[in-house]
Amino acid sequence: MEKVLLCIKKYFVSFIPKNVSDRFVLWVMHVCALKSGLSASLIKEHLKVNMFGWQRYSSAHAEDLYIEHQKDMDDLYYGKRFRASYNACEVIAAYNALIDLTDHKPDISFPELLAEFEQNGLVRKGAWGTDLQWIDRFLCENGYTVRKLTGRRITAEAVQDLERTCRTFIMTAYNDRDDIMQMIHTVTVTCSADGIYSVHNAGDDRVYRSLSEAVFSFNHQKGRVISLIGIG
Repeated sequence: MEKVLLCIKKYFVSFIPKNVSDRFVLWVMHVCALKSGLSASLIKEHLKVNMFGWQRYSSAHAEDLYIEHQKDMDDLYYGKRFRASYNACEVIAAYNALIDLTDHKPDISFPELLAEFEQNGLVRKGAWGTDLQWIDRFLCENGYTVRKLTGRRITAEAVQDLERTCRTFIMTAYNDRDDIMQMIHTVTVTCSADGIYSVHNAGDDRVYRSLSEAVFSFNHQKGRVISLIGIG
């Protein structure tokens, strides 16, 4: 009986990653983000608190060029009743991308970026993080060119083409391709001057020789990428 229950559990937790298209999953997130922004007063309140929280985080991780420790963001709010340590990975990815694209001199602070997406972009008031379409829109509105691969379009050949034409990358993936309960995570991938790729805010200090290696090795090859955004 225990084996039967285990098989049933494995079936249900793997059903979405294995049977529901990635485009549909992202579309559902987008629909759930419509009219999901917070009130202006709450956004302003969060911004004030988050400026202090950001100072504390930055002081604790002064040696980092990028945000690498989302778990240490309990002092920052994002969404109706959530902390950034829980749900801000997409905003962190966008901010890390801006750091790379501006040679480490973004013209917006991280708390200001959180406020930007609290107005437009929250999925279910932040319970499911941030809608990637609003990340795309923000980057385009700020003068960047965005190319996107989703689901089955994320092939080795397509990733190599993206690597040739874009500078910085935002990657969204299932943490475990066989278990939806392990949730989805969004990270930034950057390339150094000597052609070495790094994945940020993923608990991953490994380096990769190509974008493809970083993409198809996500979470020690347990994960599966559902969206890859190239920015240039």
